[in-house]
Amino acid sequence: MTSTIQPKTPCTTCGKPSALFMCRGCEKDFCMRHANEHRQELGKQLDELTLDYDQLREKFNEETGQSRYYIQMKEKIEEWERESIEKIYQVANDARKNLENMIEKHSTKLIECLTKVACQINEARKEDEFFETDINEWINQLNKLKNDIYQPPTFDIQYSDNNISFISKINVGICDEGFGRILGNVQLEDNGQVAIHVGSDDYSTVRGKNHYSYGKHRLRFKIEEYCSSKWIFIGIISQDIPMEQLSIKSRSLYGWAGPNQVYINGRFHASFNQYISDAQQDDILELFINCDEQKISLTNERTQSSYELDIDLKQCPFPWQLNINMYFRGDRIRFLSN
Repeated sequence: MTSTIQPKTPCTTCGKPSALFMCRGCEKDFCMRHANEHRQELGKQLDELTLDYDQLREKFNEETGQSRYYIQMKEKIEEWERESIEKIYQVANDARKNLENMIEKHSTKLIECLTKVACQINEARKEDEFFETDINEWINQLNKLKNDIYQPPTFDIQYSDNNISFISKINVGICDEGFGRILGNVQLEDNGQVAIHVGSDDYSTVRGKNHYSYGKHRLRFKIEEYCSSKWIFIGIISQDIPMEQLSIKSRSLYGWAGPNQVYINGRFHASFNQYISDAQQDDILELFINCDEQKISLTNERTQSSYELDIDLKQCPFPWQLNINMYFRGDRIRFLSN
C-alpha cells in the first residue's frame, strides 16, 4: 500500500525535517524557531543599513557645506569678484581723471584768453591809443569767448569695440573630463576615471577625452597607488600629435614628472623653475589649463606647492589635450570630478 504522507522539508538552519515557512526573499525553508531568528537577522541588517545611511547623509552634509575643496572654490570665486570690482573702480577712476583734466585744460585756456583781452583793453585805455578797428576786434574776441563759455565742448564716452572684456568671465560647471585613449601597458576602470599600469614596467600613455582651445580649466587627480620610484607624468600635448608610448619626447609636450623632472617641448629639464616633485600616494594634484594666457600649472593640494609653465603655441598648437605617462607596474591614478 502506497503511503500518502508527504516527506517533510528540512530547515535550512538546523536540518530538522520541521520547516514550516519559506522566505520569499532567499527562497529558503525554516522551522518556526529559525524563521523567527531569520526575521530578526533581517531586521538587524536593516538597522545596520539605516545606520549606514544616516552616517552617509551626515557625512554628505558636512562635505557639501564644509569641504575644504568647496571652501577653496568659494574663496576663488570671491577673489575673482574682488579683483573684477577693483578693475572696474580703476577704469572708472581713470575715466573721471581724464574728464577732469580735459575740463581743466578748457577752463585754463578760456581764462588765458579773457586775461589777454582785458590786458589789451586796459593798455589801450591807459595810452589812449585805440580805434574802431581795435574795438571791433575786441568785440569779436569776446563774442567767441562768450560762445565757448555758454556752449562748452561736448565730451564723448568711447566704449571699446573689443569683444574680449578686460574682466575675464568666470563660470562654474561640472567637469566631464576623464581618461580616453590609451597606448601601452595600461588599462582603464570605473568608466574611464581610473588608469592602472599593468604588465611589465614600460612607458605607457593615456590621453584625456576632452580638448581645450580657450578658457580656463581645472583637472584634479588622486594618486591611489604609487611605486617607490614615484614617476608619473602629468601635462598636456597638442591633440593632433599621434599617440606614442614614449610621448614625453614629443616636441608638443609640456608637464611635470618625478623625480624633479620638467618637460618642455619634449626635452627634460631637471628642477626647472625650482620644481620639486613632492607627490606621494593618496595626494591630490591639480592641473590648471589656462588657454587664454597660454599657460599650465600643477599644484599639490596637500603641500600647496605650485609650478607654472608657459606654452609655445608654435610647438604646441591648440587644441590641447591632457597627457598622462606611466612606467611602473601597479601605479594607479584616478581622475576626480571638480
